[in-house]
Amino acid sequence: MRAALLQADYLGAPGEALQLCRQVIAEEPAEVPAEDALRLLDRLQTAAKDSSQPDPEAALRAELARLAVELRPYETIASFALLYLGQAAERRGQLDEALARYDEIWQRYPRGPLLDDALLTAAQLLRKRGRSSEAAERLERLAGAYTAALIIGHYHKERLIESMLLLGQLYLRELNRPERAIATLQKLLARQPSSRFADDALLLMAEAALRLAPAPARVQACGYLARLFRDYPDSNHQRAAQALRREQQCP
Repeated sequence: MRAALLQADYLGAPGEALQLCRQVIAEEPAEVPAEDALRLLDRLQTAAKDSSQPDPEAALRAELARLAVELRPYETIASFALLYLGQAAERRGQLDEALARYDEIWQRYPRGPLLDDALLTAAQLLRKRGRSSEAAERLERLAGAYTAALIIGHYHKERLIESMLLLGQLYLRELNRPERAIATLQKLLARQPSSRFADDALLLMAEAALRLAPAPARVQACGYLARLFRDYPDSNHQRAAQALRREQQCP
């Protein structure tokens, strides 16, 4: 694998690098270097300008599709093959194909290493296409995978927390369900109060509270803002939060 990187990045020999990548993948598909080899293969083929390959992207997609089938017993590298297939489809504007590949990852490997990447990427793609309810379904599934561990397989708690913030935004701004937004964001704060998304969550919760029943909603919103000022004095949302506090005449 190191030889492949040298060939690719220092010796200007991408063909030799690709040959080495394929050798690593074929011989040791369960090992971490095989994942690195597949990543380099994807990078080199995506950037290929070799006139002998009229459509290197088509060759890449065919190779990735083959590997995703052949390496199915090896969930990590097979998951990456599907991920790169989805990204290639997005580059070509084939969004339905991209979504199908991302969904295939978590459906095929429900406890696999790219669960967070697959569900979060699928949700972001669905949101761009105006399919917010379906995006929320993907994010709810990811939120259900939360554990106390910082890293589960390949996926990180930070991605899970990021997905919960996005879910709160969807419920509040696109699905008009402020109560669900608040419940989701409360879970975010309970699970990781030191997250860099905590101040985002509190500002969203204040906005969501103002869409609830009028009288207690203002008190609830002011409480969320007070917590933001107290716990996150360096938040980059200070200006927006101060404006909302003045507007609602919070103490």
